[in-house]
Amino acid sequence: MVKAPFDATQAKSSVYQTGVWCPGIVAGPPVKKPGREVNAMVNIADLYQLFGELAGIDVHQSVPRTVDAQSILPYLVNPAQPAIRKTNFTQIGHEPPRQRRDQQSVPIQHYHLLADRSDQRRV
Repeated sequence: MVKAPFDATQAKSSVYQTGVWCPGIVAGPPVKKPGREVNAMVNIADLYQLFGELAGIDVHQSVPRTVDAQSILPYLVNPAQPAIRKTNFTQIGHEPPRQRRDQQSVPIQHYHLLADRSDQRRV
């Protein structure tokens, strides 16, 4: 269900903010000042990096390809941590019949650049 002020056609299965926003909850010994919110942008790859750090693994050395992962551990241990990511990239490919959209987006702080080629016909 999509609630106002958001548009249901620009929600899940899209690269609009309502389609990619997902709350995360982290708890455990490294968390300083529990019960607070962090309004910074993170990427799913950042969780991969966090899990590696908590396990004592250097993800960037362990994975044989480039991983766009930033450490989000500073958000847990420093309540005053400024935003680590300035941009983030999201893409949904066009693979009928599963995906009916061909979209890319780059949120940059308070702005959102979106390319939607879903309605263009291809030859």
